[in-house]
Amino acid sequence: MAASGAVDTNFLQQGCRSQLPPCSLTVEDLSAYPGLANLLTDLKKHIDPSGMSIALAQPLEEARKELEMHRVNWLKWEALHRLLREALLELGADPAPHDKQFLETLEQQLLVAELKRMLDLDSSLPNARPSVLGLQPGHLVEYLPAHQDLEHVHKHLPAKVEKLLKAKCLDVLGYYRPESDNVGAAAQTIMLGALAESLATEKQHLKEARAEQQELTGCLEQQKAVYPQVDMMGLSARYPFCSG
Repeated sequence: MAASGAVDTNFLQQGCRSQLPPCSLTVEDLSAYPGLANLLTDLKKHIDPSGMSIALAQPLEEARKELEMHRVNWLKWEALHRLLREALLELGADPAPHDKQFLETLEQQLLVAELKRMLDLDSSLPNARPSVLGLQPGHLVEYLPAHQDLEHVHKHLPAKVEKLLKAKCLDVLGYYRPESDNVGAAAQTIMLGALAESLATEKQHLKEARAEQQELTGCLEQQKAVYPQVDMMGLSARYPFCSG
């Protein structure tokens, strides 16, 4: 029995434990189930430290990348859509006569684009049912603005979007780098160019810090589970008369 206890303690203290998902494994657990240590040793060949099956890791990573790609595309569309909506609110408060037609055309096109996106999304879902009204994306074409009005919007929209985006970028820069409010346009452009890389570096540092914290938390939980058992074995060895 003493030999079994020594083997169980060695298993808990060796690197085998660190390669398994976090769990409150004790010497009593291993003693009650003699084959548990061998089972866990074989199990670690098929799972990663998070408990995920190694065979499923690759398909899961591919699915994660595809999901991330769709997420990025959606965020791009949503960011542009919200930006244009804000532009409509700002410019539409007191529009100049030459901007009124531009704003009306843009608003109509945004509305049609949003409806088309909703219909496309519904049709792409599994087991999708036909629209209650039988609407299809093609039905929205007739609601688009006149061709010449669309051409006018497409011609002037990039410059307006660029102006709005620049203002948004300067707002973000001022939040993260307050000193940028007191420098010239050239210096602000340089700081903007470095901001994305700086934020990406900070994000990576935060991710690494969280991973390290999680790892330390797991080690602490393991030590908490093992310490009472090791301490009791030490007391038993020092005062053998107590175990009797």
